[in-house]
Amino acid sequence: MPALRAIVRYGYAPFMMLGLTGVAYWVVSDLVLARGNPWAYLWLAPLLALAYATAFAAERIAPFFDEWNDHDAHGDTPSNFLHILVYEMQSINGVLLIPVVVWLFPFQGFWPTEWPLWGQRSQFSYTIPVVHLTDGPSGSATDLPGSTTAGTVR
Repeated sequence: MPALRAIVRYGYAPFMMLGLTGVAYWVVSDLVLARGNPWAYLWLAPLLALAYATAFAAERIAPFFDEWNDHDAHGDTPSNFLHILVYEMQSINGVLLIPVVVWLFPFQGFWPTEWPLWGQRSQFSYTIPVVHLTDGPSGSATDLPGSTTAGTVR
């Protein structure tokens, strides 16, 4: 059992972030976009189910605290499933609103849409930390040099 706990402890995050996310990326980029098969989106549903099953199994095998696995004593099981439903509905609604946002704001902006998806992802991963680095000491983007409130003591 200690070996299985170590495998789960050190393999869970890479499996979820690289493995399942990589497969989902492949489904969307190759099966849907490159080959033009919109039905391939349906493969994302079993991947999502596998992700949740993996998360539940990992928590059972290698919990952060062993007493957290006593779901019956805490009554956590219904709240865990309710959390999944609410959280996923928020995610699904966000994804479903993308066409509405594109319809409302057709301006393409400065985003490099002609780049491959991996390049856009790299640009996004680089842009977010840079934006946070430019935040001033109060954490507000209005503290950028040249803004009217730069250097203002609050």
